[in-house]
Amino acid sequence: MAMTKDYYEILGVQRDASIDEIKKAYRNLAKKYHPDINKEPGAADKFKEISEAYAVLSDEEKRKKYDMYGEEGMRGYSTEDIFRGADFSDIFRDLGLDDIISNLFGFGFGSRGRGGNLFEDLFNQGYSGGSSRARQRRGADLIYHLDLDLKDAAFGTEKEITVQKNELCPECNGTKTKAGASPQVCPKCNGTGQVQNVRRTAYGQIVNIITCPDCGGSGNIVTDPCPTCRGKGKMVRTKTIRIKIPPGVDNGVRLKVSREGEAGDGPGLEGDLYIVIHVKDDEFFKREGDDLYCEVPVSFGQLALGDKIEVPTLDGKKAELKIPPGTQSHTTFVLKGLGVPRFDTRTQKSNLKDRGDMYVKVKVKIPKKLTQKEKELIEEFDSAVSKNKKQLFGKIFK
Repeated sequence: MAMTKDYYEILGVQRDASIDEIKKAYRNLAKKYHPDINKEPGAADKFKEISEAYAVLSDEEKRKKYDMYGEEGMRGYSTEDIFRGADFSDIFRDLGLDDIISNLFGFGFGSRGRGGNLFEDLFNQGYSGGSSRARQRRGADLIYHLDLDLKDAAFGTEKEITVQKNELCPECNGTKTKAGASPQVCPKCNGTGQVQNVRRTAYGQIVNIITCPDCGGSGNIVTDPCPTCRGKGKMVRTKTIRIKIPPGVDNGVRLKVSREGEAGDGPGLEGDLYIVIHVKDDEFFKREGDDLYCEVPVSFGQLALGDKIEVPTLDGKKAELKIPPGTQSHTTFVLKGLGVPRFDTRTQKSNLKDRGDMYVKVKVKIPKKLTQKEKELIEEFDSAVSKNKKQLFGKIFK
């Protein structure tokens, strides 16, 4: 899976941090990285990052979802949703940034607030389009759980999967309007997709910007809907997708397939598809990280006298294992480089030349049925061994 955001790490707080600790950490970082204070390259991006982390962790409901599901728990939120309800006012007022608030978030304190909406430009991660028109929403991401055999997970494979998802209507291409017709500009928001609620407080006028309830944020009203999708702009379709599984993936790995998620509000705004890997148990090998473990049955004679045996490997070849004379049962041998190729979850890449090891445990297999001749030979051997033991003990305790 691609790298994920750790909001706690971004703010530099522990996962059990109190709301006061989170607010204090954000206050310090905001003073350091606010773009009107810090003119260094990257400061604005860092400010966006810490503000998003604070907006999530300072909200009890959003924080609970993030703690349970990680960044995946935020997939259903638009950028506007993430920041809705977040309290930045006290922090910025204490830092003397009242005028900057109006530029960043679209509301101000007192008569100095200019009422701008650069908030959309700074936190425009889930939208596309110019600032004078309504933003188009990106489609939701999808998750698909895929079961793999150990060999396929270790050495990679290709799989075809079938998913049901919303796609843009092939007739109207997401416009929701009948061919030849045009949507009307929403009279309530004048095509911006947003409306302002103004209220006065002891600190001055506060302008709250929300999604237009009439057009749903699109900026348009459809008067002549597309007959194919009935004015929805999208249709549920079943799609077969061929995906490539890189070598070395393990349980829980998430592979990203770009733009194969739900359709957004227009072409190029599709969400992503995440393939979650589940590796099935193998009858012979047990995997631990990049290493493989197995048990091989051998005879007493092979351990006592030594032997060279062939053991199976995951890639189907035979590996030679040398058993020294006098080896004890349950001894484990290491065959270097015969484990699983290493997969880097951060870069989503595999290294076929860097593999784990294979650990082979030899165990004596006791036959359940013996011929008379075999019984006699074993009794003769056991008698000789017992005699040697008595002589040894006699010397020790003499």
